[in-house]
Amino acid sequence: MTQAILRLLLLSSSAALLIPAPALWAQDQAQNVPLTFGVSQSLQTLNNANFDDPPGGNTTTSITSLSFGSSTVTPTDSLRFTAGVGIAIQRDPDGNINTSVNSPNVALRYARTTSAAAVTAYASYALDQLDQLRAPLDFVNDNGQIVLPSNPADLVSTGLKQDVRAGASLEIARDKPFGLTFSVSGEQISYTETTDPSLLDLDQANAGITGRYSYSPQGDVTMGVSAEHQLTLSKPENIVRDTKDLTLGTSYDVSPVLTLSGFVKYEIVDETNFAEARTPRAQISANYTLPNGSLSFQVGDQDSQLTWQQKLPTGGASVHLSHGQDDSGSGTLNQIGLNYDQAINDVSGLNLALSYSSDTGSTTSPDLTATTLVVSYNHQLTRDWGMNLGANFRLRDPSSNTANTASSAGVFLTVSRTVNFLR
Repeated sequence: MTQAILRLLLLSSSAALLIPAPALWAQDQAQNVPLTFGVSQSLQTLNNANFDDPPGGNTTTSITSLSFGSSTVTPTDSLRFTAGVGIAIQRDPDGNINTSVNSPNVALRYARTTSAAAVTAYASYALDQLDQLRAPLDFVNDNGQIVLPSNPADLVSTGLKQDVRAGASLEIARDKPFGLTFSVSGEQISYTETTDPSLLDLDQANAGITGRYSYSPQGDVTMGVSAEHQLTLSKPENIVRDTKDLTLGTSYDVSPVLTLSGFVKYEIVDETNFAEARTPRAQISANYTLPNGSLSFQVGDQDSQLTWQQKLPTGGASVHLSHGQDDSGSGTLNQIGLNYDQAINDVSGLNLALSYSSDTGSTTSPDLTATTLVVSYNHQLTRDWGMNLGANFRLRDPSSNTANTASSAGVFLTVSRTVNFLR
């Protein structure tokens, strides 16, 4: 049934994407349509990639990536399409050479915003080859910073993951004191050729409606209800998890530089082989705008975070602290992330990313601390060509008498070209 819902969501989202299209290409409305083509060649070598004891040999990976993007933007509408694929050739410590298609992906997104209403729709497909090294550049965020995973072992994974997503939302009465937002989304994840028993196929669909009341120009109150249906394909029986929740939230601009917000939620979870759980949730957060920077924090019953970002005369710096549940749901994960960018001149710069995490583990996994350091140098060779050269070091320390501390180090080089055209 969940697959039928997902297919329906995909069909409805695709229709929503296609209906407004003719207006987007009208000559009297649309702006120039940039077409972007990209190609990159990455070469990386990493020793002891799997944290073996005794240490394993070197693993070398070459990845050739191609990308394409197109977007159309008017004062009220935007339509964006992206696609990418790569070819990976990897030589393991035993000398075996494997070739695979690397992460083919397609995404389409449409948005229309006016003073009175807003609508968005999206659909995406991605196929990830997980039995190879992931380059540190895979974790670059929108600000160009390398944000590393909490566990350095996540840089190496196995299996083939297919991820299909679709969704749409509609917001009405944006210019009125009372407004409504409707949303639907679906996701289907499937794994093949994996030896990790924790990677299970998943179908998920959810829908929600949120009401908003703006009682002043500085503040508003929201109330929303949502439902989620999740099917995990497992043996000896599938796991069905249905979640329903009611959320009451508020946000208030204390000053032009400080915003406070929070919510309380009542959640009902019904899962196969478990008694129905009724759980209250709560969270408060604050965002403070600094001169050339920002400071934000959130405190909740499940996790807490603190983030500081600062622009510097020749670069930038950020610090991120978090405390919450780990992926197993039964352990506690504490993380510290530091990121520093330094411009050398107009065409080159340095980046330093350091992360530390401590996981108390669970009944099935030991406590684990992990440290990752990445140093990279980027240089704009020409108007179209760029280069990124760097090194990384990873240290894993499980608190188990049967497992020793293991480390891994590597170097990487990426040369890329991006060409923009106007249609």
